Amino acid sequence: MNLSGYCCAAALALVVTGLEQQTARPREQVIDLTTASTISSAGAVPESRQLTLTGSPIVSSPSPETRTIRVLPPQLDRADYRIGEPFFFDVSVQNTGSEVIQFPTLLDAGSVDRQMAGAAVAAISLSFKDEVLGLQSVSPQFLYGARDVPGSLVSVPPQGLVKIRAQGRWLLSSATGTPKPDQWPRSLQIQAMVAISGNGIPSMGETSRETVPVVLSLSKR
Repeated sequence: MNLSGYCCAAALALVVTGLEQQTARPREQVIDLTTASTISSAGAVPESRQLTLTGSPIVSSPSPETRTIRVLPPQLDRADYRIGEPFFFDVSVQNTGSEVIQFPTLLDAGSVDRQMAGAAVAAISLSFKDEVLGLQSVSPQFLYGARDVPGSLVSVPPQGLVKIRAQGRWLLSSATGTPKPDQWPRSLQIQAMVAISGNGIPSMGETSRETVPVVLSLSKR
């Protein structure tokens, strides 16, 4: 191969490398709520000073131009369930903004004082809308963190991902109606919802654009 051939090959290699870097999957961190190590044993903050989420966990999505997080469709351990059954699910959140997001990790609300620097609370839940059952929020998980509590926050860089793994139960509340026996099972489209707020933190919320099909039955196995 002559010199011009080597130059072309080198240039092509640089282009391919650049494309691979651009299309590489963002780094994903995992918050596993199914393990006991995620739960703090401190619990020293009185309820009057604990964090509460600003607004409803059921959120409406902002426009793509203004949103700072993107919620991916949930991942469930099965595609069919009975009312009251336990289940496992994953929800992934991508930082689509230009600043690092500090995502809380603790299930124990008593670990964080709302006056602490960087105190934050996040709500993660599944939702669906059914013509009989109405709008439902399933198995909400509330996470807490602050800079003064070691290990209670994970840093999610721009374009980075954080996955929340949790266990829930198919319990419904505030149904607008009750399906008749012959109207079961119900075919549902499940979305994931995430809302974050805190001390000096702009509130943000997002619902996944894509849904996951689930068949929910009334009868027991």
